[in-house]
Amino acid sequence: MVITCCFRRGSTNETQAEARLEEEREHVPLYLLGEIMHPLMKTCNTALIADHMKILREEFQVLLENDRIEDLGRMYKLLLRVPEGLDPLRSRFEKHVVAAGKAGVAKVANDGGENLEPKAYVDALLAVHTQYSDLVNKAFDGESEFVRSLDSACREFVNHNQVCEKATNRSPELLAKYTDTLLKRTAKTAEDDDLETLLTQIVSRLSSCARHV
Repeated sequence: MVITCCFRRGSTNETQAEARLEEEREHVPLYLLGEIMHPLMKTCNTALIADHMKILREEFQVLLENDRIEDLGRMYKLLLRVPEGLDPLRSRFEKHVVAAGKAGVAKVANDGGENLEPKAYVDALLAVHTQYSDLVNKAFDGESEFVRSLDSACREFVNHNQVCEKATNRSPELLAKYTDTLLKRTAKTAEDDDLETLLTQIVSRLSSCARHV
């Protein structure tokens, strides 16, 4: 049985690899003994995935930049088949999130200048964390190692961004001010579920990150 390469630059590599792997899986009961399945799949994983890791890693960055969650999910499932296939992707993911977080903060910092509102700052941090937390859950099945990469990225862009350049304690300061504002509002409107949700997000997602690293 001949295993042909399905990878071409500019093609949908993950979809093609999935199709070829499924073809080989379907061929086994038709033409081969059942015990050949495991060694055949191992050979397929090498020929269709491991031998093309460089192309996949380059494509991973493109998929991240374009928020192509479905394709990222396909790539994740493919690379799960290969020992240590996901390690370089976790590192790339972390660097990408750090860059996105710093860019988000830079935008509101430039817009707000010296009078940056705590709400604008926290909203920028939450927007990035929420976006990539959702991506981890949808594309990477909430895998703990990708969650760890996200947490590490969060600590970096919360503590080392444009707002923190002149005062390293600026980030926890702004978070504390906004949290205090929300607590006062919550005390007045105890039934406001949106405020409760926002407070939970700040405490669970950002407060633990806002420390010097």
